[in-house]
Amino acid sequence: MTLPPLSEIAFADFGSANRGEINGDEITIALSIKNPEIDKCELVIYRANKAFDRHDLNKNSAPQRIKFDTTYNITSMAVIAWVKNVPFRFREDAGFFLGRLLSTNERDINKNLRWFGRIPHLPTRWFAARNSMAATPGEPPLLARCLVSFAYEAIESGRDDMAGYALDFCRSNAARFMAIPDVEVRSSILAVWAHLEIWSGSVSGIDTIGQWLLDGTIDAGVETYPRAIFNVFVVILLVGGIWYERGRRADAAKISGVYYRYFQISANKNPQELFREMVEIVRRANMCRILNAMSEGRHPEGGSARMPAFDLDRIWMEGNRLNTNEAREKFRQVYRQMAGVQ
Repeated sequence: MTLPPLSEIAFADFGSANRGEINGDEITIALSIKNPEIDKCELVIYRANKAFDRHDLNKNSAPQRIKFDTTYNITSMAVIAWVKNVPFRFREDAGFFLGRLLSTNERDINKNLRWFGRIPHLPTRWFAARNSMAATPGEPPLLARCLVSFAYEAIESGRDDMAGYALDFCRSNAARFMAIPDVEVRSSILAVWAHLEIWSGSVSGIDTIGQWLLDGTIDAGVETYPRAIFNVFVVILLVGGIWYERGRRADAAKISGVYYRYFQISANKNPQELFREMVEIVRRANMCRILNAMSEGRHPEGGSARMPAFDLDRIWMEGNRLNTNEAREKFRQVYRQMAGVQ
């Protein structure tokens, strides 16, 4: 049976694809079939250059697992029903993610990979991110957004394969990422990169990130892109805490000395809808103020006879962007080891 282009195949209420997920080289499909006249069901994997793969499906509701070619050139997947040699598309329920594997612009990346309503199944989202990255190799801003879409959750979920992939990609594309004109994107990738270096326990990796701060790569654009400050403070704290404890206090003071100017830019230029982010910016600005004062040998509050102990755990808790208590505690220990604190 000859298969026409997907755009020419009409939807029909013969049933629905309830579930469609990817785990490595395996697809899991679950169907709900209403029409007993269906002669055949198949999963069609559409690829670039009008190529496609076809996999026969059983006409029952039990989950089906299919091995597939994971080459990253997929444009979409769809469940097709054949009735008297005429193809129809199954409706796709919320748990069917296989039609959302390619995002080649910021709007689609936000919708499918990043924001509320994104693909919730992490292994499928990872595949979709890499598939989208393969389709946009010359677009560093899109590559960065795709990378961030799974990297934090990879760390939190203990998916070392995903985190290792993300870290290698950050390191090998650092110069391209730091040349992105939009400082908000640059600061976003720098923040996730810092978390990945902590995941790997690499002090030299943190030093590399810190050098981007010392070189002024980020500072030059924060007034134009004030939303970048949210992540810039994250990076300053994570790098600065380690540098303070390892004796690089002049450098820690230099990167944290921007705290008040950045706070003013945020307060004056960020739109009102970013109020929640502003609350966190205020907290992190204050932590940068404390880091700056202590790095310069000053009392952070002044007027007291005794210098307080440097609180590396507080630096970590204010600086990290991990969402689970388990992950925050696990990598707090790693962070302390990297700083040379037992």
